[in-house]
Amino acid sequence: MIQSKKRQGKVGCILLLTLLFQLFISSLVFGQEGNKNQVTISSPADGSNVACKVGVKGTVTRAPGNSDEVVVFVHRADFVTEWWPQSKIIDSNGNWSVMAYAGIIDDINFDFEIAAMTVSTSDRNDLDDYRQKDRGDSITLPEPTSNFVKIKVKKTSHDCK
Repeated sequence: MIQSKKRQGKVGCILLLTLLFQLFISSLVFGQEGNKNQVTISSPADGSNVACKVGVKGTVTRAPGNSDEVVVFVHRADFVTEWWPQSKIIDSNGNWSVMAYAGIIDDINFDFEIAAMTVSTSDRNDLDDYRQKDRGDSITLPEPTSNFVKIKVKKTSHDCK
């Protein structure tokens, strides 16, 4: 009886370890973030006060074999589905930066969201075409090829210098 319980305990322990190992391997191979680019926004800080022009900086860690580009979008927080893509990103060794624009003079004292993500080459080309033609119209966000990161800032002036 004692040996039987010891054996059951060992078998149970082996089964548990096998299950945990399989879950670990599955998360590496099939995990949503494991095979995607990772984007961060390091500046401005979430909750910052901003003017018309906002210097946005961050990092990107690309998944192996992936060269998708970072894109930054801005919108007034109450414009839930309407976003404006910003200028082309300057990317160097995983660091990126862009000058973003927070609305018009009438948007002072409103909250804005600044979002960053990587997008496919096809979507990137579409965004480049958009910026050359229709700068005033908003768009819906393309499908990200990375995590989608966003911060909220408050526009407190329209100093665009």
